[in-house]
Amino acid sequence: MKRLLAYILLISATSIAVAQDVAKFAEQDIIGTARYVGMAGAMTAIGGDPTSVMFDNPAGLGLYKHMEVSLTLDLQLDRTWQSGYKNFTDKRNYFIPTQCSFAIPFPAGAGSKIVSHNLFVGYQRLKNYSRTYSAAVNATTSITDVMTDMANMQGTVRNDYGYRDASGNIFMYNDVWDNANVGWLTALGYGTDRMQWDATSPGSADSTFYPYHIPGEVILQEAIIKESGYKNQYSFDYALNIDDRWYLGIGLNIVSVDYVKSVYYGETYTDNAWLDLNHRLEYKGAGINASVGFIGRPTRWMRFGIGFQTPSACTMKIKHYGDAASSDAAKTYNYAVSTPVNFYTDREFRMPLRLSTGLGFQIGNYGLLSLQYNFAHWKNMKNVHSLRVGGEAVIADNFYLNAGYAYESEFLKPNEDYVWYMQPTDVRTDTDFSNLRYSHNASLGFGYRGKYLIAQIAYSLRWQRIGLFPFDLAEPYNMHTMTHRIALTFGFHM
Repeated sequence: MKRLLAYILLISATSIAVAQDVAKFAEQDIIGTARYVGMAGAMTAIGGDPTSVMFDNPAGLGLYKHMEVSLTLDLQLDRTWQSGYKNFTDKRNYFIPTQCSFAIPFPAGAGSKIVSHNLFVGYQRLKNYSRTYSAAVNATTSITDVMTDMANMQGTVRNDYGYRDASGNIFMYNDVWDNANVGWLTALGYGTDRMQWDATSPGSADSTFYPYHIPGEVILQEAIIKESGYKNQYSFDYALNIDDRWYLGIGLNIVSVDYVKSVYYGETYTDNAWLDLNHRLEYKGAGINASVGFIGRPTRWMRFGIGFQTPSACTMKIKHYGDAASSDAAKTYNYAVSTPVNFYTDREFRMPLRLSTGLGFQIGNYGLLSLQYNFAHWKNMKNVHSLRVGGEAVIADNFYLNAGYAYESEFLKPNEDYVWYMQPTDVRTDTDFSNLRYSHNASLGFGYRGKYLIAQIAYSLRWQRIGLFPFDLAEPYNMHTMTHRIALTFGFHM
């Protein structure tokens, strides 16, 4: 694409948008083996589980005594709705493989403190993005306020965008998208006549812009957001079992992302004029991180564990474009304008570092209790804290029940530096962003672990509150999501 200036502008503005993008890709569901799901992911100090090895603590691989192969199928149902707005959407991901792994221990020689060297290779789905949801609200703010504020901050004038002929028709310059002084959102505003100029200076190219709507006017805002895609991880791990009491592990993880978001945002004014905006954003990329972990068993009844994962260094191929259409009150003028398709590659995209600590307590032959704290950090993101508790009860030989609960704090906080304030000359036009207020997860599981076969099933319910902002000046839409998950795990060991 012959748009060098716009490309340079985009790279300079990437740091503003990246906090929102990182927050989207930093979220991880409690997904994986049925035992892991059933214990709400509280397994950092427990180990012996494929998902725990890949997610939280590679030292858990050291607890394997036998070669093991496992496969997990996952069914996910998301329901998202807005408070006070009777509209919700269901998005089903039918039973799909979300975990597959192979672990093998190599016993050390007799008389050695090292009991075994263990190797592991596995695949894990970290998150499913597929869902569609909508929202609507009557408000006194308008995205045209954002457009005009940005245009006036740019110092642009009408002649930077195009001209209006004697009949009042708007014409845009073909090279407006290459103009380093013009943001693409303001160009959409100009091309749809939602960003008008000061009538006190008729005929002047230096007039300031003002929004289409009347200050204080009640505007119907509507948004429809469609997401699809996934985030996957491929792990290669090694662990040491020392004296059946101390376990050390290291891992190398490859993360892949394939994410698509389509957004419709519309405004209808009291005079029945309207504005429609559409945007599409695509992310495809891969990254790498390393993990280290430790589990100690100082007594027969207690374990403690800690796992650390470095930030993921990623290369992302990003594609985006937008379009807009409008009509005035009398339907005399109808406008439509589209941006070019823009591609660029971000080779410095980073996902947060993660730290996980836990305590496990063995309760005789009756079961166990596990407590866990997780921490995630990225320089432009609020620190995220997660508390988990899980338990397992042995109900008969080889049969057990699991239960768990987890809480996760918000990634971003509004009205602070974490809110996405788009730069005036930004060439991205997606103004929407979401702030996760909280996330709760409760789960139950049942399993069988025999001499050769493993069979487990778990159900979890996650409920979240999300603040959806169609643009930075808007009041957030109060959104809720409930996710139902059923995990089935089958395995073989010997």
